[in-house]
Amino acid sequence: MTRLPALMLTVALSSVAVDGQVPPPPIVGTSHEVIPHARTMPFANLAAGQVLVTWTPQNVRCGGVPIAFSQAPAPMPALSWSGAANILKSVDYSFTVDAAGRPLDVGRGSKEYLPAGTDLAPALVAAKFAPGNPRQGCSLTFVPAASAVLEASVTALMTYIMFPEQRPTPAMFAQIRPVGSTCFDPPPEIRNRAFPAFDSIPKQPGQAGWSMIGFDIDARGKPVHLKHEAGNGNAVLDKASLAAVADSKFAPGARTGCQYPYWIAAATLPPPPIPEEAPFRPANATCPLKADWATKPPLNYPRNFGRRWIEGWAIIGYDVASWGETGNVRVLASQPSAEFGEQALQMLSSAKWAASATGYVGCVDRVAFRMPRPGAKPNTPDAAENVPLPF
Repeated sequence: MTRLPALMLTVALSSVAVDGQVPPPPIVGTSHEVIPHARTMPFANLAAGQVLVTWTPQNVRCGGVPIAFSQAPAPMPALSWSGAANILKSVDYSFTVDAAGRPLDVGRGSKEYLPAGTDLAPALVAAKFAPGNPRQGCSLTFVPAASAVLEASVTALMTYIMFPEQRPTPAMFAQIRPVGSTCFDPPPEIRNRAFPAFDSIPKQPGQAGWSMIGFDIDARGKPVHLKHEAGNGNAVLDKASLAAVADSKFAPGARTGCQYPYWIAAATLPPPPIPEEAPFRPANATCPLKADWATKPPLNYPRNFGRRWIEGWAIIGYDVASWGETGNVRVLASQPSAEFGEQALQMLSSAKWAASATGYVGCVDRVAFRMPRPGAKPNTPDAAENVPLPF
């Protein structure tokens, strides 16, 4: 078979801040008693107001046989409202596992509206199984739990505040403060804020790292009584964050119950190789190999995968009417999740070709979703203005 020239639409994510160079600002709030563990109430009993939703993977099976993750999915907590939380229910996902232990072909069983669940598929894609044993017919269930903000776990609240989808509330800031803290109202004057050597800290593909350091300040303005309060398991970042706080300096005056977080973005998690479009092109295709766009497809990266630095691709088939409108748009293949295909389908559906005498059938386009590449030249598909923050 003659190989057709590759027609590729490349979607590169652009954003505004350089990874690790400018961590989130100090979390500032008022002193409040910390409730150390969440008391998750039945959804119907939640009082009106904002709630924090967390998800737990359960019933993980391949071919009907239970299977254990070597690195379980860790969906980010989501902020919602009690009314939406009352309709939350468990969500089923299907997937396969490749020889490297990566979940692929990730898809959700139901297409119903899913409140507070935008990170479920990305979290599953970023998970791992033991390598060397590819599997088919896999599934799991994500089970939700909703807690009033004032009763949510401190670690879950910290996780949300580090990577928020909506602006964190004052109640959330207050909830994570150590009891009796004197460090936030007002905060101490910073004389020197030290930072870890971010470039030397290993990144985890598909998972941003964070570390919250607690400390006091002595009368000279030196941080003392340092401790690691919470994080998501990057031991190198934890150690470097402790050292950075120790090297910081504040205005003289004793303070207690201080906190400061550091984070690093995820490493890029690439997809499996994207196939050529030739095997997907039907025998009766009349579509030219080079698209004549009158209105180009909007190149929109799936935000929930971009915040985890997860790449993907889709193969889209469609026809073109004589007046240029695309129709019969369908997903022929996508990886590592069906959501990349859904995003590409929306993009191609809104595009338009130049008018022609008869229109075309059997058009096939590949859509590659790529994160920015280090050292890429500006204004190329592999470059972005800056490396994006993980939120």
